[in-house]
Amino acid sequence: MDTKQIDDRLQHIQRKLEDISLEVEQHRRHRLEMEELKTDLTSIARDMFDTTVMELEDIAQFVSTGDFLHLLKRLLRNTRTITDLLSKVESAKDFTEDAASISRELFYDAMMKLDELDRKGYFNFFRSIGAALDRAVEKLPPEEVEKITENVIMPGIELVSKLADTNLLFALNRTIDAVQDQSPGTFDTFSLWDTYKKSRTKEIRRIMGGTLFLLETLVRETDTDQNNKETKMPEKRVAGVTITVDDGGFMTNHTQWNDEIARALAKEIGIDELNEKHFQVLRFMRKEFEAKGTGPSLRKLKNESGVNTKELYQLFPKGPAKKAALIAGIPKPEGCI
Repeated sequence: MDTKQIDDRLQHIQRKLEDISLEVEQHRRHRLEMEELKTDLTSIARDMFDTTVMELEDIAQFVSTGDFLHLLKRLLRNTRTITDLLSKVESAKDFTEDAASISRELFYDAMMKLDELDRKGYFNFFRSIGAALDRAVEKLPPEEVEKITENVIMPGIELVSKLADTNLLFALNRTIDAVQDQSPGTFDTFSLWDTYKKSRTKEIRRIMGGTLFLLETLVRETDTDQNNKETKMPEKRVAGVTITVDDGGFMTNHTQWNDEIARALAKEIGIDELNEKHFQVLRFMRKEFEAKGTGPSLRKLKNESGVNTKELYQLFPKGPAKKAALIAGIPKPEGCI
């Protein structure tokens, strides 16, 4: 073996020794690190143990070791239930995420639709209607607003509802479209004879019959409304209550009466305040009316009410029986002028 070969082998051995030394050094460092980790973990475990013991000492009076064992057994017995519950929670989370995405899309679509309506002028239109209604309500008394609602708005809604259930609106729209498409100068002209011949056709006769029926119904309903208005008793609002009265101002429904209405009616005829004597007469008037269907005469009033003639004229000047009946909420007694 020559010198070169020996040198090569020595170098190879040297490299091996260096590798072994490096590996030994790595093992040494690893051992030191494990020892340090063990020391740290031991210290941490000791601290945790001490802390746990202290915490358990605080709650020792409330729980026992058997409670923990019982809880552990229950957890083990209900492992499948807990797993199902976690699965449901995950499903709920997924549903919430999906619902949030859909809600965002719906909200975006709604905002786009509102923007489209705003650009078309719907909001301005409704604002104008609202402003007009506000002005009307401010200027009109409450009873007039109620009449408009009852006689105009509600019948209008009912009419539109009825029309929506028929083909009348569709026919009207087609008729309007046809008339708009036809310029005024292109309508055919008919002589009297042509008109007479046209009137004998089945279609024209049916149209004439429908028109006459419509006019007859309109006249009949107008007459009915007029008769109802003529027979309907007038109403007035007194002390916050709407009462019905006759042409003389006497209440037609005595059950609507109360003390506040009596005071308000008295003020209307110049009697500013009602005292106990007034109400004594008023209650006697109402008692007589409820018993006999008519108010007492002045003679009966002065003889049986407990108030003499002089006091009656002081309480109800210029016509005690008539004024007392009006304030008492009963019809005018027979014989009163």
